[in-house]
Amino acid sequence: MEQFFLASKINIEELIRQGSILLPRNPDLILPPSWYLTVEVRMFLLMPIVVFIFNYTSWWSLILLLLLSLVVDVSIILTLGFFSIAAFFMKLMSDIHKIEMVFSLYKFPLLLIGLILLNIENVLDIQNSVTAYLMMLGAITIVGVCYANKNLISSNLLVKLGNISYEFYLIHFIVLLSLKPYFTNPYSYILICFIVSLGLSGGIKYVCNGILKCMTFKNNLYV
Repeated sequence: MEQFFLASKINIEELIRQGSILLPRNPDLILPPSWYLTVEVRMFLLMPIVVFIFNYTSWWSLILLLLLSLVVDVSIILTLGFFSIAAFFMKLMSDIHKIEMVFSLYKFPLLLIGLILLNIENVLDIQNSVTAYLMMLGAITIVGVCYANKNLISSNLLVKLGNISYEFYLIHFIVLLSLKPYFTNPYSYILICFIVSLGLSGGIKYVCNGILKCMTFKNNLYV
């Protein structure tokens, strides 16, 4: 029988590993699984480094970062490779306008390719470093299409969905776990979870915005 928060009893060493997030650990010991926290923490730590190199050094620095990630077999260093490739691509697109033209002219085929690559692990039912890089290329392709065709993401509906995307990201896994026992049909399960997550995300956003407006109003009264 699963226990609350911890799926099984763990020792002090494992508890420290779970709490540190970055140390090697089994994310399935925590309910819900905490694998995504590792990704987020790495992003918060590494993105400032990549952005600094992107803005204040040459292209070769990004290539060196990529080579470092291919040589050093440490997970947090490997993550640098993904970020450096993405930064290198955006640098190419911003400096070489022909690349942006290609993404503008062939937006729909490239968008389809990006979506397939982003889901390549499920398509091939394989998980390894190759599929991880292919998924990264899929994400880069989709971002490149959006960058070259800004009208695709400027509609009012997509802007509103973008405004609640982080709330959706935080809440959706809890909804998936909570509703799973009540569904046998996977399609209705996914649809209902999507609708519930969307509604809760909008509600959380509305409440948070209301609290912030009240706090701002009170602060202005005392200024």
